[in-house]
Amino acid sequence: MNRFVFALLAVGAVATVGAQSFYASTDKFGYTGVVTRYNTLSDAQSETNGQGTFDVSQRDAGIYFVNNRPSFDVDSNIFLTAWWYTTQANTNGFPMDDPSGDRYYSGWGNPNNTDNSFVQLYDDNGDTDVFQMAGWTSNAHDTFLVHVDGVNAMHSVSPDGNDYTRFWNAGDPDVGAEGTKGDFINYSFDLMAYGLVSSDTGGGFFESSNHPTHIEGSFTGIFQNVSTTSPISNGFYKFSLTFNDTNWAFSQGDAALNGDFSLSGFGAGAAPVPEPATMAALGMGAIALLRKRRKL
Repeated sequence: MNRFVFALLAVGAVATVGAQSFYASTDKFGYTGVVTRYNTLSDAQSETNGQGTFDVSQRDAGIYFVNNRPSFDVDSNIFLTAWWYTTQANTNGFPMDDPSGDRYYSGWGNPNNTDNSFVQLYDDNGDTDVFQMAGWTSNAHDTFLVHVDGVNAMHSVSPDGNDYTRFWNAGDPDVGAEGTKGDFINYSFDLMAYGLVSSDTGGGFFESSNHPTHIEGSFTGIFQNVSTTSPISNGFYKFSLTFNDTNWAFSQGDAALNGDFSLSGFGAGAAPVPEPATMAALGMGAIALLRKRRKL
């Protein structure tokens, strides 16, 4: 089990279309972006009467997507701001990489360990997914794609399980975790990882354990802040985050990090998945169908 299990952010594969067995895990990327705040969902959907547009500062990110790969997990996935790395030594006499240390993966001193520009999508059983596909994009098995579309990921307990989502309360002071909780009305996640070196590990399942040399992608959607402790933060936030190769933790080097930087890993069957544009079109169709059913 990956150590991310203590804070899994799931965008699982229960309600997926065309998903195959795969896993994708890396902390070696970051994001920036822009957020616009609206008073109503209809305004956010039509992009009218915006209440302010705010920049999302550079942040580290991490993913851990698994769909029915028992050697990793059955259906547990993650996308969030990578807050947990620390360069601070333990104060109780244990070595920096000792899990008994009091600073081990604590995020102490990590510039990403703040609520500003923080993202947390949590879906314990994948019930928010309407479309998911991932895998190698060519027979060279050196580029990996993950695509997920979803709706109604909630901070509170959803009818089918626990979601516990959070998103930066753009434009307001840092009011803590309670001030950033809310619901992802809809979201779309795309990631392309390049420069992977893979091999067939049996049965036509190709796996890579090296860090990507380059990452592209995005996370977009609409988030509704539902905080009761910070009502000034309430509203609908339409966001567009863009992935990049900048990563504070990786730049520190393994020797400086408690527990070292997490390994990357990608694996899927040999058959190439569709190109990103094709999958995006399929995903939008799936979301449209689910919207009709759920009456968003």
